[in-house]
Amino acid sequence: MNSIFKYVLQFIVLVLLQVLVVDQISLGYASQFIIPSVYFLFVLMLPLTISNGALMLLAFLIGMMVDIFKSTPGLNASAMVMLGYFRPYLLKLIEPREGFDVLKTPSIYSMRKSIYLGYVTLASMVFHLWYFTLEVMRFSDFHLILLKTLCSSIISVLLIILAQYLTVKRK
Repeated sequence: MNSIFKYVLQFIVLVLLQVLVVDQISLGYASQFIIPSVYFLFVLMLPLTISNGALMLLAFLIGMMVDIFKSTPGLNASAMVMLGYFRPYLLKLIEPREGFDVLKTPSIYSMRKSIYLGYVTLASMVFHLWYFTLEVMRFSDFHLILLKTLCSSIISVLLIILAQYLTVKRK
């Protein structure tokens, strides 16, 4: 499959999955603490060789698209740009001694499972911490920000791992 077409398709599918499925899940009382996100998987699965400028632009575009559907002007775009900024540092932090195969797309099958889990978990924490800090906008509620970040990250990581097992082809 053409590489550009593959990423356009991932972009569309992840935005639709987020706004039509994940955002519609009602968790009752827990919904005030758990706001799962799966669309940031798009940024995590971009090639390792992508330029930082292109990475930040694509992160902004997918965040803005989700913002349009959720009527949260700039909140998701900001969190995605933050994640795009930190992605190279996260990859450097978890990089094995032998390095990554830059020809492979980051996935649960192209990385060791423990490294991929660390990558997704750290990315989820960065994304949600920034998202909820902007949403709450009061450092006096930092405990609430941390609670929402932790709860949302756990569910998001589980959903992303599930999505990886269901959609990514083992090579």
